[in-house]
Amino acid sequence: MLMFENYRKIIKDDMNVLNGIVNPILFCHSYSFDYIEESNNLAVSNPSTGMIIFNLIAISEYLGDMSVHDVLSFCIRMVAHELSHLDQEVDLNRYKNDMQYHSWIERTNESNTIDFLFKNIDFIKNKLGDYSYDIYKDAYMKIMQQGTGYVRSTIENKINMVGDRYILHDKYGRFNNYNSVSLCIHNTSNAADPGTMFILKNKSSFLSPNIIYPIVYEIDKYSRIGVENECNVPGELKIDVYIDDADRRIESVIFRIKNKERYSQDR
Repeated sequence: MLMFENYRKIIKDDMNVLNGIVNPILFCHSYSFDYIEESNNLAVSNPSTGMIIFNLIAISEYLGDMSVHDVLSFCIRMVAHELSHLDQEVDLNRYKNDMQYHSWIERTNESNTIDFLFKNIDFIKNKLGDYSYDIYKDAYMKIMQQGTGYVRSTIENKINMVGDRYILHDKYGRFNNYNSVSLCIHNTSNAADPGTMFILKNKSSFLSPNIIYPIVYEIDKYSRIGVENECNVPGELKIDVYIDDADRRIESVIFRIKNKERYSQDR
């Protein structure tokens, strides 16, 4: 029987290979292994944050009687399924409250997952070893005839989503109403610090979500003193985020953001 650490390693290996390939619009920039309260879900992905939680307890219970070969195959499909959700166009309010819509999102996402796996069999076997999806062959033949029904989101929609929810917090109007949006991180422990600026949006040009999402994630990880709106020019928005950095955490924030920038550009 496999142990927690075995499942953790298998999933990490799968994520290292598949992340950014299944989901070219929005990479998973952070994933964790945790217990998901009041849920038997093996994993949960959030297309508005670019994060995934893998429920190791539920995974080990569900896969406990499977052979190692079947576990490897299942985990590849599970990881691909969650990554596929990150690029999917989803109305989160409907997803939570409309079970018919919820089922449609899951069904089309699973179809996209199976479609990806069958079209990339050689690549996956080369990177992750032998696996088998014979039980999905009938489903794949149906997909080839009818399509997946999966709707992939756009860069603009992903950035507007995170902008509205996690940057503006619905205080200053919808993110896509602005031609230009910039964010400046200030260290309040250093009066001479001019701040570190990131241009999130410039007229019709958007940065990759894979730069903006980690910025938002890193800010939310640390103590936020306040966000002020300086909108002196019509159509332009500047957001100032002030972080109390008595223990030099701001350096970690900036370092990790810049590493994410390089990572997203390299991919």
